[in-house]
Amino acid sequence: MTNEELQTGLWDAVSVIDRYYEDLLRPVAARFDVTVGQLRLLHVLHRFGAMGVGELARVLGMARTNASSLCKKLCKRDLLIRTRGGAAGDERQVFLELTAEGLEAAECAQTRLAEADVEIGGRMEEALDALQEFALALSPQAESISRLARWKARFTPSEHSRTSKVFQKARRAFGRKQKGENL
Repeated sequence: MTNEELQTGLWDAVSVIDRYYEDLLRPVAARFDVTVGQLRLLHVLHRFGAMGVGELARVLGMARTNASSLCKKLCKRDLLIRTRGGAAGDERQVFLELTAEGLEAAECAQTRLAEADVEIGGRMEEALDALQEFALALSPQAESISRLARWKARFTPSEHSRTSKVFQKARRAFGRKQKGENL
C-alpha cells in the first residue's frame, strides 16, 4: 500500500466518523440553537473542566483562532463565561467555563452519545480494532499517529480508555520500529 493510499484511507475513515457524530449530535445542537462544532466544544469543557482557549483548541484539534471564534459566539449566547485568574490568581489567564445552560447542552450531548453506544452495541469494539490495525500500519509516520491521538477526544468517556490503549499500542509499535526491532 502506498503512502497516498494510506492517507486517503485515513481521511476517508475520519470523514465517516465525523459524519456519524455530526448526524448523531445534530438534533441536540438544534435544540440549543448551536452548531455541532459549538456543541463539541461545550462537551469538551464538560468532560475536562475549565481551560483556556489555546488548550481547548489543542484538545479539539483546531486552530486557536477558530476555537476563539466559537467561544465568542457561545459567550454571546450565555452558554459559556470567561473568568480570569483561575486557582493561581493570575489575572492574565482567561478560562472558559460552562454556564447552567451550557452544562445542560453538554449533558444532553453526553446522553445522546451514551445512547449511541447502546444502539451500535459491539460494532464499536470491532471498529476500534480496525482503527488499531490501521494505526499500526501507519506507525512509521509519527505525525499520523499524533493526528489519531487528537481524535480520541471525540470518543465518549466509556470508549476513552479503550482508545487510549489503541494509541499507546501504536506508539509502542512506532518506538520498536524506530529502534529496528521486529513486531
